[in-house]
Amino acid sequence: MKTLAYWNSPNIGATNSSGFNSVPGGVRYENGYFDYIGYSSNYWTASKNLISNAYFINNVAVNTVIFHGNFGNFNWGLSVRCIKE
Repeated sequence: MKTLAYWNSPNIGATNSSGFNSVPGGVRYENGYFDYIGYSSNYWTASKNLISNAYFINNVAVNTVIFHGNFGNFNWGLSVRCIKE
């Protein structure tokens, strides 16, 4: 699958050298509105740092940086990645 084709321009420096195959699904806000499709991929992680906060991973089309941080709004829809063991 050529995941780089799903990303909006400029998609600077994208090589998929990690093999993660991130697809830019954007986010779904709690009001049902979708945003950043083609521009940003946002993934929930399996761990929480507090009862009300989860960790997430984010990367965007304008750079090669993968950001991770705390995200407290569980009413938002972020992507998940299933891995077969």
